[in-house]
Parts: sequence; structure tokens; C-alpha cells
Amino acid sequence: MSSPDCPPTSPAAPEELPGAEVLVPPSPGETTLIILRDSSVKALSARRECDAVTALKRGLKEYLEQVSIDVAGARIRFQRVFSTWSDTDDVATYPSAVVLAIGDAEYDYASMSPVLDPANKVVDGSVPSGTSPYLVKYAEVAVTLAIEVHCSSAEERIAVSMLLEDVLNPVDWMYGFQLVLPHYFNQRAVYEPVTTQMVDSEDSARRRWRPGTVTLKAHVPLLRVRALPNFDPRVVVEVEDGT
Repeated sequence: MSSPDCPPTSPAAPEELPGAEVLVPPSPGETTLIILRDSSVKALSARRECDAVTALKRGLKEYLEQVSIDVAGARIRFQRVFSTWSDTDDVATYPSAVVLAIGDAEYDYASMSPVLDPANKVVDGSVPSGTSPYLVKYAEVAVTLAIEVHCSSAEERIAVSMLLEDVLNPVDWMYGFQLVLPHYFNQRAVYEPVTTQMVDSEDSARRRWRPGTVTLKAHVPLLRVRALPNFDPRVVVEVEDGT
């Protein structure tokens, strides 16, 4: 049976769980926001669970799962956030968002050869004996990400837009924000908002679906663990007998 708000020929309205207050969003991941310019973070690690672009998407997803805002006495937060399109049999919950990569990721090498910082020594038990693991920087990876938001009303979309305006520029010492990605070498990633858009159409209005999109430029160093021979310096002193 079609929804009474939709003509028989239009798609059925998305199924929505009753009462947003009963929804319990999933626990956020380990990604953290850098609040202070000179805040100390944990040292880099050998932990790498995904590629650089996926790491940027996952970090932004986990950050959006943590944020909220109070609008007219109501707490606004995303009920679900995805880093890929949801399955067709998933029940729609509003407001939700998906983080997608747009276009090609760009590799910007900072030098003509990989850069090894001796301070980037990490712990990795898989390297051969007699060597030490270091993180080597090969390039900077930059990609445009899109946050596509899905709301059930124009008023809800305005509240979500207010939320994004705040959380995508959360600090006073820089434009955009930085996240620590524990799933990608515990590296810092930088995100900078670029555009925002709210588009309506006859079809989306019939389906009570109010979409919006915010794009960001995100970049993070491209790192790799390399095992290098241990350097054991020794000083040899030669004494000349004067007699």
C-alpha cells in the first residue's frame, strides 16, 4: 500500500523507525579531534588497518558519530553514519549521513625520494631480528570527501546544517580541523570544508527526503613501515707510542 502523502505511481516513502529518541547510535570509533594547537598526541605506531583514502573516510565517519548540537531544546545528532552506501534492506533512520570520496586522490610527493625521520621509530614485532622498524613518508595523499546528509524534513536539515557548520570548524586556531587516526599509524589528518549544497526536487519532496551535501578537502601523509638495519656506532681510538 502506498503512503497517503504520495501518488500511487511514486516510490514508497522511506520506512522510518518511530521516535528518534528510542534510537541508540552505535558507539563511535577511536578517532579523536585535536582541540589545542600544541596538544600532545600519542606517538606514531605501526598499526595500519586500511589504505590512506579509506583512513580519511573512516576518520571523518567516526568523528561525525560523536558530534551533536542543541537546537530549540532538542538534541540533534546523526542516527547512523556510513563510509559506503548502505544496503538496500537497511531501515532508514534520520538524520543520517554517508562519507564518500569524490574523484581521484592525488599523490603529492614532498621530495624526490622517500623521507625517513629517525624519530619515527615504531614497535613492530614482525620485522626481522637485527633491524628496527621505521615509518617512511613517501607522499602526501589529498582527496575530496563528500558528506551526504539525509533528513526527513526541511527543518531537520536546517538543524543538521547548523551542526555541520559548527563541527567542521570546531577550533579558533585553524580553518577546518585535525583528527588523529589510530587505524592509520596514529597519524594526524587535516580536513578543510570547501562547499555546501542543499538541493530539492519534486521526487525528493514526495518521498519526504531532504538531502544535503558538504565537500571537504582531506589530506594525510602516505606512510609505510620499513625495517632498517640497526646502526651500532663504535669509536676506535688509536694511541701512538712516542717512545
